[in-house]
Amino acid sequence: MKKLNSINPTNLEIIDQVPISSKKEISSYVALAQHASPMWRKLGLKKRVVILQKVIDEFRKRKEEIATLETREMGMPITQSRLDMDDAVRYFQWYVDNAEKYLSSEIVFEDKQSIHTVFYEPVGVAAVITPWNFPISNVVWGQDKIW
Repeated sequence: MKKLNSINPTNLEIIDQVPISSKKEISSYVALAQHASPMWRKLGLKKRVVILQKVIDEFRKRKEEIATLETREMGMPITQSRLDMDDAVRYFQWYVDNAEKYLSSEIVFEDKQSIHTVFYEPVGVAAVITPWNFPISNVVWGQDKIW
């Protein structure tokens, strides 16, 4: 299997090697995610919030570890990597705290003949390319679209 070196740009140290997935492997990963998507949807909003709160708690516990890795991979000063983690946790917590308010179904029109209701549901599998700067908070910041 081919591998890609993750290199610290400030001292050219090889941090680790990341496997390069084949088209077949990528198709398999997408199929697995598509299979899991209906199960995620069926959990309902409240159960998804409980699971995502555990992710936030893990981010908090591993803040220094993740920030240090981000600094090594990008050459970003550790103070900015820590801020990136703080922003990610803050954004993520806001989404979780406000999920029910913003993602519950809502009636957008009603008269004597009809009721129009909007239902917010997870969109399913998505491929995402994010900016290289502030990678953790950028991923979390856009996650309100994937519930």
